Amino acid sequence: MKVLRSLFGEAKSSFLFRLIGSRGLPCSQAIHTSCPLSRRKRISEFRRTSVFLDEGVASLPVNLYNDKVVELPDENTLQRLFNGIPYEQVPILHCHFTKNNTKLALFSVKNELLLKHTCQTEGFRNAKKHTTVAGQVTTLAMCKSIKRDGYRAIRLAINGLGPGRTPAIQTIQKEQIPIISITETTSFHPFPPRPQKMRRT
Repeated sequence: MKVLRSLFGEAKSSFLFRLIGSRGLPCSQAIHTSCPLSRRKRISEFRRTSVFLDEGVASLPVNLYNDKVVELPDENTLQRLFNGIPYEQVPILHCHFTKNNTKLALFSVKNELLLKHTCQTEGFRNAKKHTTVAGQVTTLAMCKSIKRDGYRAIRLAINGLGPGRTPAIQTIQKEQIPIISITETTSFHPFPPRPQKMRRT
């Protein structure tokens, strides 16, 4: 009874004592306190003695910009020269990535179409248009056209989350076409439209 009082207090210990006495159960079968208490003690000692290191504490420093100075745009950016061309006269490459296609179009500042490439113009038909290979080949053809026509720099406008998005950007970087700016034009709807009702079967 003293052990029960020390563990559970006066009210609970009297109830447990009556329960044990009425059923005639030995204390080891009625109350299991030794194993949980010892397990809790072991866990708390382990947590107190163990040293948890943050992830990446001993890692090497990563330089994302290769020692280039990244300047934010200001009021003089529009008149600033990039490869001898003012920023406001640099053509814009619009990249539209859908789940079924990849479309690339180069526009001038006056919104005139200069170049256009899609997966279909590169020979991909039907289900092959929404593959990553199709997006990569289309971007490679666009990069060759940009170099052929002598455009020294471009501005990039990305729209969509299709499968050709990542390979297209990687291809532009590998072809070493100077990118002045990258703009994300993907639309975001906080309250999207109601979906279509389920098809009857």
